[in-house]
Amino acid sequence: MTLSHQDKPEYFRLYQQYIDARHRQGAMYPARQQQYQRFILCNWLNPLFFEFYQKDRLLAVAVTDELSNSLSALYTFFVSKEQDRSLGRYAILRQLEYARAQDKRWLYLGYQVDGCRKMNYKRQFTPHQRLTPHGWQNFDE
Repeated sequence: MTLSHQDKPEYFRLYQQYIDARHRQGAMYPARQQQYQRFILCNWLNPLFFEFYQKDRLLAVAVTDELSNSLSALYTFFVSKEQDRSLGRYAILRQLEYARAQDKRWLYLGYQVDGCRKMNYKRQFTPHQRLTPHGWQNFDE
């Protein structure tokens, strides 16, 4: 794993391949450069880019916002033919490792939508908190 503080052209190529292969039914399809830039980049916060390589081949990128006491996992995309390697889960583990090393209290994984199969992986990381109608609840599933 390597870290970068700036966007690189190869990220969009990987993102485009990922969206076009895995999200043909979604609003992000087809992947476009302008949509990618609006989604990933902003002028008020520079994301970290966790890069995952096999030798010289870029396999995955985890885009992560770094805040004073936390990290926020914005989006991870990877070579879709390598999905059996669980690169998304691996990226979360590496972000957790980085958060601990930087003395961050939290890694925010984003919304958990129970009815969405593609988001249910987040429940596997414990302990975690969820915002419910009764406020923030701790889960140690």
